[in-house]
Amino acid sequence: MLKDNAIADQGGFSDPGDSPTTDPLATLENSLQHAPRRLVGTLNGTGSHRERDDDYRWVRIPIDARWRVIVCKEGRQYVLQYRDGPNHWTGKKFAPTKAGVHLAVRQCCDGQTYAAVRDKIEDLLI
Repeated sequence: MLKDNAIADQGGFSDPGDSPTTDPLATLENSLQHAPRRLVGTLNGTGSHRERDDDYRWVRIPIDARWRVIVCKEGRQYVLQYRDGPNHWTGKKFAPTKAGVHLAVRQCCDGQTYAAVRDKIEDLLI
């Protein structure tokens, strides 16, 4: 299920403090149409099923020791996570599309880190 705070314009992202500026139902329907739901079947099937774990099975882009991009366990959106303890990751930004991932990484990571992973983000399917 898409998190309530993840309702965002197509290509956008949401932060837990954001509030939607458009009709939430229409935005949610649009996000689900463009969501990475079909990616789950193609990703690494080994590892943990818990998004917070170091060995979560659907890590898409390990950015550095502090940041990574995953597909949520429902397979509906990308999540930019940060490490907040040993073997514990927390979602910071939620994006239904790779355009949203670009924006989230640019806002949360420094410019040099973003430049290093820009091509990996572009390789995401949606």
